[in-house]
Amino acid sequence: VCRCLLQNDGISTPLMRKMVDKVFTYATPHNGIEMAGINVPAFLGLWDINNFNRETMAGFLGLKGSPQRVDSLDGKFDPDRFFCLVGTDQQDYGAAKGVSKWLAGKMSDGLVAIENATVQGAPRAFVYRSHSGPYGIVNSEDGYQNMVRFLFGDVRVDGVMDVEFLPLPPSVEKAKQENRRVRASYYFEATVSPRGARSFRLTERRKETFSAVLRKFDEMMKPGQTGLDSARSPVLFSTFLDSSKITVERGRTLVMTVELAVSATDYYVDGALWTENRVEGEYLYRDTLTLKMTPVGDGWNLRYVTTDEQWSERGGSKAEADVDGDSYLIPLASKKGFRANLRMTLKRRI
Repeated sequence: VCRCLLQNDGISTPLMRKMVDKVFTYATPHNGIEMAGINVPAFLGLWDINNFNRETMAGFLGLKGSPQRVDSLDGKFDPDRFFCLVGTDQQDYGAAKGVSKWLAGKMSDGLVAIENATVQGAPRAFVYRSHSGPYGIVNSEDGYQNMVRFLFGDVRVDGVMDVEFLPLPPSVEKAKQENRRVRASYYFEATVSPRGARSFRLTERRKETFSAVLRKFDEMMKPGQTGLDSARSPVLFSTFLDSSKITVERGRTLVMTVELAVSATDYYVDGALWTENRVEGEYLYRDTLTLKMTPVGDGWNLRYVTTDEQWSERGGSKAEADVDGDSYLIPLASKKGFRANLRMTLKRRI
């Protein structure tokens, strides 16, 4: 209904759309609903589920032609003012006696696939909640805390990981040096919590909930070979904070923690799955960062502490500003040889 109002010229006018400041959606099938990997057909009227057939959606959203995806705001509304909360708990959705979650699959909230629950270019958060029910997303603390920070918060924080080097296990590296063909993909996990949070997380992308960011090696390290203009760096989070919620009396510093983990899916050597010496649960990098953000003039003083081996109460190290001046870089490294930068972008909101 909201997108129809914002996008369909036959229903609303630009003047009417200007009356809408922000939009927050819970577990919404912005790109339709799929069952067993197939978009629901237009003729299936049971429970009005055919409303989420993409051809039908394109009609009431005012999208021209027959687009393959219908998750675009089509230039009618600023995606930065549109937030998508995505559920990742498929298991606890009990509608249709469990048939729905079985057809929707693991990478869903039991009804809406994770990849279909967002709008292109919009900020988003991922929470371990199902589409509805006792463990539903709408009545969750995670949902409420995201909503009030997006609607009323005054700072946006985005995190992107720019990978510099991905080490290989010694035996796989040996195979590579012997000119054997090595292929790998990687999971990037991130969980964000503000200071004072005890019963909620603002976002969590984890392997266990099938919501971790997945990237192929060549997409990040050899983008030209995959037809990309630049590296497809993992976008880990787009979080909103509210300085009025600072828990320290007379404090000016916003504090949040980011749990990060990087691991390989599997390694393939000459097309065969590498199983020699493979151990489940091994990571290339894993640590928790405490980020401390203090406004200074038109910019920020961003400090960080790696809290797996240090106390978060420390002042921390200062993050250096990127060359563009809009972002701050936090170096990440492990003894295995993994190297990357967490690129943080902080923006004040009006």
